[in-house]
Amino acid sequence: MNDHDRRTLRVALLAAAALVAWALFVTLVLPVFIRHAHQGTLPAVFSDLLPRRGHLPLEHYLARVQRTGAVVFALAALGALALVAATRPGVQQFLTRRFPAASAAPPTGRRGLLVTAVIVVVVGGHLFEIVTGTEHWPFSHYGMFSGLAPRDVSSRLSLYGVTDSGDVSLNVPAYFAPLDDQRIRGSIKKLRRRPDAEAAVEYVLRDAGARYERLRLSGVHHGPRILAIKLVEASWTQHHQIENRDQPDAIRVLHEVRLVEGGAPTR
Repeated sequence: MNDHDRRTLRVALLAAAALVAWALFVTLVLPVFIRHAHQGTLPAVFSDLLPRRGHLPLEHYLARVQRTGAVVFALAALGALALVAATRPGVQQFLTRRFPAASAAPPTGRRGLLVTAVIVVVVGGHLFEIVTGTEHWPFSHYGMFSGLAPRDVSSRLSLYGVTDSGDVSLNVPAYFAPLDDQRIRGSIKKLRRRPDAEAAVEYVLRDAGARYERLRLSGVHHGPRILAIKLVEASWTQHHQIENRDQPDAIRVLHEVRLVEGGAPTR
């Protein structure tokens, strides 16, 4: 066995070991981690890696991890084959003739370590986001339009105020200035994945109701006086032309906080 054959064998063995390690990690380690994160037995920072943990079953996340793991394995296998092929003299000569600029010696020493570290961080960061389905800037899983909706019913959280004449939507930005209902709803989505979700969401609603009344009394907005504030989940059957966007098919009250005179909240 000559030097070229030994080099090819070493690369092939290292690539095979990396693929096996990844397969074992995805099939044995990740499911255990996902299960504990879904149950909330891990610190909140890990449970927050599972979007909509309180609404989706454990099987959803396990299936997603297995699909993503299979895709990463297939791409890594193709990369490993290309790397093994690149160790052969004939392939190297072809690449040198075809791409002379790429045949230059790679950076070594500290410069080489820095380049390698940047590549590992960038690729590893994006792979982590793809597996977990989360986004932590500057990494992303590029989820927009990445798949079909799993069902023909969509839902969203909304804030409603209870008045003497009925419920009113609180989706006017001035009602919670300098915040708006979208930011409040986004915060509530994250809080609902915490172990103390009930108390945390109630605190936010109490603060939002008090803020609404303070701004109303000071003349910042002219919304109606509200007796209570509700967090509801509105759902729609998706229509092709979304002509029903302002008329949800069902509204489910998730939390409600009563207010007393002057906007001070009470249960």
